[in-house]
Amino acid sequence: MSVSLGMMLSPTFHTLRVQFIKDPDRLRANYAFLRTLASGKPLLPMVKGSGYGHGAGWVAKTLSRVPGIYGFGVASHSEAIQVRDEYKGLKPVYLFSNSYQGLPTEEALAFFLRYNIRPVLTTARDAVRLLSAVKDSRARSRIRKIKFHIKWDTGMHRSGIPFDEVKSLLSLLCEAKGSIEGHATHLACADQIEHPTTVIQMSRYRELTHVLRLANPEAHFHFGASAVLAQSSQYEKLGASDLYRPGISLYGVDPSPELVLKKLKLVGNVQIRVLAVKKLNVGETVGYGALYKNVSGAPEKIAVLGAGYADGILRLSGTEQGYVCVKKIRRPIVGRISMDMCTIRGEGLRAGELVEWYGDRTDVWHLARALGTIPYELMTAFRGRMLDASTGLDHKPS
Repeated sequence: MSVSLGMMLSPTFHTLRVQFIKDPDRLRANYAFLRTLASGKPLLPMVKGSGYGHGAGWVAKTLSRVPGIYGFGVASHSEAIQVRDEYKGLKPVYLFSNSYQGLPTEEALAFFLRYNIRPVLTTARDAVRLLSAVKDSRARSRIRKIKFHIKWDTGMHRSGIPFDEVKSLLSLLCEAKGSIEGHATHLACADQIEHPTTVIQMSRYRELTHVLRLANPEAHFHFGASAVLAQSSQYEKLGASDLYRPGISLYGVDPSPELVLKKLKLVGNVQIRVLAVKKLNVGETVGYGALYKNVSGAPEKIAVLGAGYADGILRLSGTEQGYVCVKKIRRPIVGRISMDMCTIRGEGLRAGELVEWYGDRTDVWHLARALGTIPYELMTAFRGRMLDASTGLDHKPS
């Protein structure tokens, strides 16, 4: 029998560069806490962006036995299939997509029914096509089995059927009510409940629910993402959300620096191995472009870390914009981020030690802002070549 190189390498060998440790208990605890904020209403966890970098299938599988799951939300066909490959439960996967050009063809319908995937329609064109097919008394029974949601644009002007088109679709909505499972919208400034745009959108949402509940009395109406959940008691006074769609908060990150949910715990922990510690003499430089130069007047130690932008360490993190945590102390990344490596000041470090790029010792919002970005980008940048360790936070970095 031939033996491949992959079969010869031990798991320990693979931990030498960078690892992403995920704690399933923390994910479930975050879910339970968010459900209390939702007053027991169903949750539709968003696992798009490959589960905010944690793996869409892993998240769905980890939450497969928790109570109150409405389904799982994704943004692409590939993510939907990834969830179905790992999650064997009965809850549907909701595909939030801006275009369903294949509806209502046999191929598209077969895809949705086979994988228990339910489309969230965001254009009037797609809605009319599917609603008309469902209404048609000659429609094949397969079409009538499809359940779907409709997303309405109440003022974000990104995706969704324009709010003012609801009356033109009302007759179709009434005739196809058995197939319409829900109606959704999304808020542009959900973290700012008194923002003028939020006030306008919530007013339109209330008008939508008033009109559409008459047409689709069994449908679920929802607008609540993480920022709404964090302020659920205030938002409930403005309009009821029959379910909530937690995203970033599910993974342990606050919806904004101002909306702090102290009971959340980071689900993921990215640790990078120190590959070498080198001496940098006065006047010498490190990395591409020679951007970091030792001008301290004395030799410095530089630690070479085994992760770069191919692992999701944003290139903007270089030249002392980003940092890693060493024994709770922030160490700036010096020089440019390269594909497979980055460098920090190496005093007190030895080759083989682990440092933290993302985890309990990191203020995720602080790091993101230092890089001119948001935690969403940091998290969805995590790359698959990180060793994926999902057995709990049992490997502690320096």
